[in-house]
Amino acid sequence: MATSDAQPTALTGIGVSPGLVAGPVARMAPGIPEPAIETLPAGTDLDAECDRIAAAAQTVKKSLELSAAEAKGDGRTLLETTAQMAADPTLTTSAQAKVRERRLVPARACGRPPARWPICSSPWADTWPSAPGTSPTCATASSPS
Repeated sequence: MATSDAQPTALTGIGVSPGLVAGPVARMAPGIPEPAIETLPAGTDLDAECDRIAAAAQTVKKSLELSAAEAKGDGRTLLETTAQMAADPTLTTSAQAKVRERRLVPARACGRPPARWPICSSPWADTWPSAPGTSPTCATASSPS
C-alpha cells in the first residue's frame, strides 16, 4: 500500500467497539441527496410504516450479502461489514422512533443514523438497492411495496 502525504484527520461518530484504531480509509463516492423532510398524514398506520423499515433493512442486508459473495478482497469485506450495519437493531429502532414520535416518512427517518458516522455514512441513506446487481436508489424505503 502506498503511503500518503495527507495530514491525519480526527474522525468522530459512533464507534463499533471501544478503543482506538488506525488503518486505511476507503473514500466513498458522494451519496445521493437526503429525502425532503416529509411527515406522514393523519390516520397513517405507524406500526405498518415501522414494519416496512425493518423489512427494508433486511432487504438491504440480503442484497449487500449477495453482492459481497461476488466481490473479492477489500470490496468483499466492505460489503459484508455494510450488510451487518444495514440491519443493525440500533439503527432500525432509531428510525422507527422517528416515525412514531415525529411522524417522519420512513425514507427520511432512515436518512441518518443517531449521529453521523465518520467514514461510511448511514447504510440506509446511501445504499438502498432496488435489486441485487442494480444501482442504489433511496426510493425503496418510501415506495409502496
